[in-house]
Amino acid sequence: MALPSFESLQSPSDVVCLVDDDADYRLLVEIVFKRYMPSYSLRLFTSGQNFLDALKKQPHYRSLPVVMMSADASHSEITSFYEAGAISYLSKQADVNRLKDTLLLACQHANKRG
Repeated sequence: MALPSFESLQSPSDVVCLVDDDADYRLLVEIVFKRYMPSYSLRLFTSGQNFLDALKKQPHYRSLPVVMMSADASHSEITSFYEAGAISYLSKQADVNRLKDTLLLACQHANKRG
């Protein structure tokens, strides 16, 4: 699996990744992110658990904060997200405040890396 390149970013500490397969929900996340966290760079990916596993095996990306999102993940899938290195899991919902709070948490994790 090809991993993304973040070389164009000024600092690796300004990147947060979010993995979700729904284009409409990714757009909602992007809007919330740009409004409340404009100094960070959001990278959106669609491939889920396999992507997270591949990403976290790479030393350069190991500390990158990743938020996993799903409408119907089982308890064991959610546990595997955390075990693979995700910093948070969000069930898809229309609660924009919860979404914003989780993205702010991801930015705090990004700051700790920098």
